[in-house]
Amino acid sequence: MRIVIVENTEDNLQALKNTVHTLLPNALVKGFTKGDEAEEWCNSHSSEVEIYFGNWWGTDEEFDTPEGSTVWKYVDWQKKPLVICTGDEAQFEKWSIRDGADSYISRPVTTEKLRDTLESLNF
Repeated sequence: MRIVIVENTEDNLQALKNTVHTLLPNALVKGFTKGDEAEEWCNSHSSEVEIYFGNWWGTDEEFDTPEGSTVWKYVDWQKKPLVICTGDEAQFEKWSIRDGADSYISRPVTTEKLRDTLESLNF
């Protein structure tokens, strides 16, 4: 199973990788903190990704690369993955679903939250 994670910091990226590997120990996880790099990689591997995690930047953060929560929309997926957005603010859940994500998990993403989300999506 191939999973892509796009997060805003190395700490958030590592924490989510650890959580994913707790539930899905055999998953191949590719992580990014730069949306443009994630977009390029995903376009080259668009048929392989089964789950895509994309972050929302905080409202007070400045960034110079696309957010993970929007990068997935720029990829020419051969097979659309399950899209789960992550973030720190409640309003991001509404925005994620409005933008076509399958689900949203508020940080910190715990094993329980991830398990419940995957079960609710029949994954």
